[in-house]
Amino acid sequence: QSTWGLVYETLRDRLCAVPRWHAPLRQSCVRRVCGGWVPVAQLAQDSQSHRVRDLSRRLRSVRSGRASERKDRQSGEEMSACDRTDSRAQPADTAASIIVAYVTDIEGNWDLWTRTVALSSVLEFALDGPPLVADAYALRFKTADGMLVYGGDVFDKGPGDLRIATQLVALKRAHPERVFLIIGNRDMNKARLSAELDDADIARPLDEIPGPYWFPEEGSSPAAFVRARAVAELGEAACDPHRLAAAMAAHNTAAARLEYMLRFTMGAPDTFEHRREELAVLRGCGRDAVSDAAVVDSFRGSVAPGGVVYEYLALGQLAAIVGDTLFVHGGLSERSLGFVPD
Repeated sequence: QSTWGLVYETLRDRLCAVPRWHAPLRQSCVRRVCGGWVPVAQLAQDSQSHRVRDLSRRLRSVRSGRASERKDRQSGEEMSACDRTDSRAQPADTAASIIVAYVTDIEGNWDLWTRTVALSSVLEFALDGPPLVADAYALRFKTADGMLVYGGDVFDKGPGDLRIATQLVALKRAHPERVFLIIGNRDMNKARLSAELDDADIARPLDEIPGPYWFPEEGSSPAAFVRARAVAELGEAACDPHRLAAAMAAHNTAAARLEYMLRFTMGAPDTFEHRREELAVLRGCGRDAVSDAAVVDSFRGSVAPGGVVYEYLALGQLAAIVGDTLFVHGGLSERSLGFVPD
């Protein structure tokens, strides 16, 4: 409950899409600055706020220039080349030089991530400095005016979850006004692990825990998952109810429950082994040297205060407005327009 409370407060405070008609909320809680909504109190304390205002002014300059061009085309008035140039003149140091990099849904694919950064005109790895962890060097901007919007879904489908998230969080902390981390479903759903991997929850009777409603077929409940493992171990001896019950109790571990959750409720059947592989890289050892318990501890630690998933969610937001572009994970429907959660 405490973790979900933190996540809720974080998302509520960082909700970007506050409609213009909701003046009291806008005036009392947040102020629109460059790429999103931030608490007014934070702006007052932020020694870098002048840089935020500068970027915001420059982005508005580009938008104003575009509106002027559209008006010129619609009016059909003939203008000399000299007049036209003067009417759109902007200082050399304007937002026209700002490039926004948008990357999304890497989902732990370390090779894809490193290739993406290598091709980027905005980002690069700081290979001349020490790595953050193992082979993961710090991210940095190639230019003084570059911006990054990461569109969500950092985790689940590759052995790069921890390294990629560590790099994104570090860049966000270094450049809070130029980096926007969108929270995707594969990021948000990890918050539940703080409760469901707790020892008290692992101790709950299996029969009390239902399977996911969207996966109704037989065999999708935690009890069925653990039973299948016990039967595979016992073979014909599984016909003995006492031996079967003992085997199920032995297999009802935090590791088994985590594997079940990833496979049946998070759409990530290979993530447990991906994490084992990444831990081997981080520790400089073989996969066999990484135990199931170490994998569970890694997931528990990642959602605890100071953990990389915890930090990503704390720094992330549901949406970001950069210039005249709204970035979200997934999409917006007509039903969601103008809606502000309680």
